[in-house]
Amino acid sequence: MKNADMKTSVPENILSKEVINRCVNLITVIPKISSHLISTRDIDCAINDALDDLGRATGASRTYLFLLRDEGSKMSNTHEWCADGVTPQINNLQNLPTDTFPWWMKKLQQKETIQITDVAQMPEEAKAERSILEQQDIKSLLVFAVFIKYKLGGFIGFDNVEARGSWSDSVVLLFQLFSEIIGSTIERAEIEQNLEIKEHAISSSVNAIGITDLKGNLTYVNSSFLKMWGYNDEKEVIGKSAVELWKSKDEANQVVNILRKKGYWVGELVAARKDGSTFDAQVSGSTVKDDGGKSICMIGSFIDVSEGKRAEKALRESEEKFRRMFQDVTDAITVTDMKGVITDVNERVLELHDYESKTEVLGKSAFELIAPCDHDKAVANMQKTIKHGSIKSVEYTLIRRNGSEFPGELSASVLRDSSGNPIGYIAITRDITERKRVETELRRLATTDVLTDVYNRRSGLLLFRQQLQLAQRNKQKLCVCYVDTDFLKTINDVYGHAEGDEVLKTISAIIKEVLRKIDIICRLGGDEFLLVFPQCAMKQAVYIWNRIDERINSFNAKETKPYSISLSRGFAEYDPANEKSADQLIMIADKEMYVHKHTKFQK
Repeated sequence: MKNADMKTSVPENILSKEVINRCVNLITVIPKISSHLISTRDIDCAINDALDDLGRATGASRTYLFLLRDEGSKMSNTHEWCADGVTPQINNLQNLPTDTFPWWMKKLQQKETIQITDVAQMPEEAKAERSILEQQDIKSLLVFAVFIKYKLGGFIGFDNVEARGSWSDSVVLLFQLFSEIIGSTIERAEIEQNLEIKEHAISSSVNAIGITDLKGNLTYVNSSFLKMWGYNDEKEVIGKSAVELWKSKDEANQVVNILRKKGYWVGELVAARKDGSTFDAQVSGSTVKDDGGKSICMIGSFIDVSEGKRAEKALRESEEKFRRMFQDVTDAITVTDMKGVITDVNERVLELHDYESKTEVLGKSAFELIAPCDHDKAVANMQKTIKHGSIKSVEYTLIRRNGSEFPGELSASVLRDSSGNPIGYIAITRDITERKRVETELRRLATTDVLTDVYNRRSGLLLFRQQLQLAQRNKQKLCVCYVDTDFLKTINDVYGHAEGDEVLKTISAIIKEVLRKIDIICRLGGDEFLLVFPQCAMKQAVYIWNRIDERINSFNAKETKPYSISLSRGFAEYDPANEKSADQLIMIADKEMYVHKHTKFQK
């Protein structure tokens, strides 16, 4: 392959002739390249053709163009021509960090021509550049900066993979000219592309766009403009005064005058369609000036905001309705952000938590309205609300300003913006103190004997069986005592049933005073009671009963009643070594009670 117009050891007369021939070729090629780059719409193809022509004209091994990317931080080989037998490198030279080649980039920034006669002899500070050039088997090269809009935009290069040496001054000069042509071509292409983009943006914009001369006569409208004003063809409006398109001609004239004086105007006007109907339009207008600052036309962008204004009115009415409901509803409503900070409350929240004004509550954490014992529950339920969208009827212990607590029930939902993103929570809270009181009373009535205030038969036997199962599991002893009230029928007959009821209440009260906390007493019915002693052997059960008996005797000794209270009792012990059922234990205790009663009567 021929050496690319380089000064080597060839005899001077031969070299001069070759140089002259190549210069003639370049002088012929450069105008052709320039003309092609100026007239073409396909810049990439024209650049490739130019590199081909230059490479062949100079006998270079490889000609190429690099462009900078990402604000100059990277560079890529975008175009390349290679002579026959020379390996293309374009695919290996993409997105190279420019800071890896500081020596190279500094020279380009300073608009220096990089002429390397022998790659192997490059200076130490250019070792990174030398390494990548040697990987491509480049012996010598010539590189020129390409400036686009007064900034370094890339570079063109001419490589030789066969010979070392310098390039002739004439070739350097012509290549310098080519780099300037390339920079101008790329800049022009970018300008044309931007103009095309802007033109397309205007013509295809969903906003109505209109351009007028300085007198206010329309010279251009896009399709959205025609549609918005109800026209079918631009011929119907081009040449018209823009003032005619508005309901109030005086207001429109004022806008035109402001545009001429100030150069811009933004606001709303009522537009008049072709058919006479009107709509509210948002207007953004400005004057367009040339490079010398002289006004050449006026341009306006128009948006039909009629639907938006109707929606805005409906939204205001809806917000007002919601606000009235928010304040008037009997439940407490709290609104928070995603962190649980209170942003709004209604009056009921203030009443419920004993605050005097909103300012005392707004900005507080919603956790300050919940008792500390339920804070963990509140955190867990916030996460559930995010996951499921809402939670319903969760019970909390709430707290008043003075620190007192009360039971509450809370339902919450996630608040979302128009895009569906969560922005906060809204919680509805109610005081359930009365409900809890009623529930407690109902539970008490369901489990308690109304007359004696001890467990009723159903609840007592259920608790007995649970304690028996526990004793069986833990292999512990348990005792039961069957109690019968002696002579209750006689008391009822002589003194009345009310007095008989008092006897049963007195017995229950005395027994409850003596029993341990874990012991159970229930009224089986009529004048009979069942006592259950968990974790208790017979000896201890008898000891407890003796204390009950002493209390009964003390009561009788006071002689406050015209009769004495007498009780008969029978014991049964559960022994893990000799298991018995609850019914068997009750039956044994019942028989023992009758034995005790019979023995007393015999005495």
